[in-house]
Amino acid sequence: MLLDIKQRQELDRALTKPLLFFFFSSSIWFFISIFLALLSFIQMNFPEAFSLFSILPVGRVYSAHWNAFIYGWALQLSFGVMIWVLCRLSGKKTYSSFALLVLGVFWNLFITVACVAILLGMGRGIWWLDFPSFIWIPFLLSFFLPFLPFFLRFLAGIKQKSSSVEAYLFFSLFSFFCVISLVFLFLEMKGGHPLMKAGMASWYRWVLLYAVFIPLSFGFLRFFVSKICTSPFNKKIFFVSFPFLVIFAFCGGMQWLHGSPLPLFLSHLGMLAMAMIAIPLVLEGGELISIFQKEDAFSKSTALRFFFASAICLVSLGFVNLLISIPSFWISIQLSLFTYGYPFLVIYGCLGMALFGSVYYIVPRLLNTEWISQSLVRVHFWFSVYALAFMFVFCSLLGGFQQGDVQFDWRNLWSAVVSTSSPYIIGFAVAWFLLLVAHLLFFIHLVLVCKNRKKNPSSKMLILEHPPFENPHGQDQLVEN
Repeated sequence: MLLDIKQRQELDRALTKPLLFFFFSSSIWFFISIFLALLSFIQMNFPEAFSLFSILPVGRVYSAHWNAFIYGWALQLSFGVMIWVLCRLSGKKTYSSFALLVLGVFWNLFITVACVAILLGMGRGIWWLDFPSFIWIPFLLSFFLPFLPFFLRFLAGIKQKSSSVEAYLFFSLFSFFCVISLVFLFLEMKGGHPLMKAGMASWYRWVLLYAVFIPLSFGFLRFFVSKICTSPFNKKIFFVSFPFLVIFAFCGGMQWLHGSPLPLFLSHLGMLAMAMIAIPLVLEGGELISIFQKEDAFSKSTALRFFFASAICLVSLGFVNLLISIPSFWISIQLSLFTYGYPFLVIYGCLGMALFGSVYYIVPRLLNTEWISQSLVRVHFWFSVYALAFMFVFCSLLGGFQQGDVQFDWRNLWSAVVSTSSPYIIGFAVAWFLLLVAHLLFFIHLVLVCKNRKKNPSSKMLILEHPPFENPHGQDQLVEN
């Protein structure tokens, strides 16, 4: 649906307060996750220095860090961006601003209670599923309710030609709601075998990465890049990528339990899924890179550098998946530091960079003003890129292979494994400190923009609302401005 300027301004005016609430609250959760990450990695390397803090053992801090990072920052920021995108696509807002603010407050309240419960030892002890039982149902409803009207309209018009953006975003939303409900019910069953519960938790981590975060990345990138760049997307790539993603996003996860009493074919199915999921990653990321190379994209919008970094991460993730899908490689890094950097590449590299680009695009339209300093944007971008590259390439990939080689040699004592891992654990803390600097600059910049909003736009970012061709997705896939 194409909107005129007045309709866009009315939608932006209605969404300003709830979206800024989501942007600011997700930023605060990012700071909390950074603090918990630094604390956990310092505890790992210098346990004697934190002997007085017995109430916060490293296991609880580490688990609370991941939950704050995923549910407090990544999903909440995606929550805000998705609302804006779907309102632009449909031409209608979902609920009143007050209702969205109430749901946002409840979302943050549930995450706060959950993280405090984890730190107090009331968690489940399951990675990414450590929330207490009473949190899950209201937490899930607070996420799904804002999108229910959009979802019903999408189902009602599914026989018509829908955009690739809608397909990716609603697939992500539907996957999150269904999978987390299924996993919650399975974990609450009494008498379930602990091994299968561990398998279900591993499967949930995989689905969250590839059925939720990656489709969100694809949808956001396609929507915003098509609004800024002049080159259209190839619809054939979508018709190849989407089926591969739908099929193999639910086939992995058990490879993390390779060597356990689970049937061997399940772990090999997970390795096959890693290899096959590389196809949509490379296709979608490669298409975006080719679009950026066709034109002087970075001069058009501040946001495009973040979208370009996200596309690079997608392609890199695809090739990494091809490498680690080889059983000999996977076995050597399965229980190493790689298990930390791999999901971080997906969440912060692929999705996070797309989210930051989206925020840099959306905020000037909400506040009717431009970002104050391009230098702050560049510093935020480069510190984030350096931290991401350092954490994944050096600490996770190189450190994971080295740690794996040492720990699989039966002649080595475990102290040798610890001493080998120590420099890379310090490297994780250094990378998170770089991210702290980057995000602090982003947060300050966002505050300054909100304080210095102008009545009349004077932004280069506001010019290209309509690309200079009829349809950025070709005749079959219409994406409005």
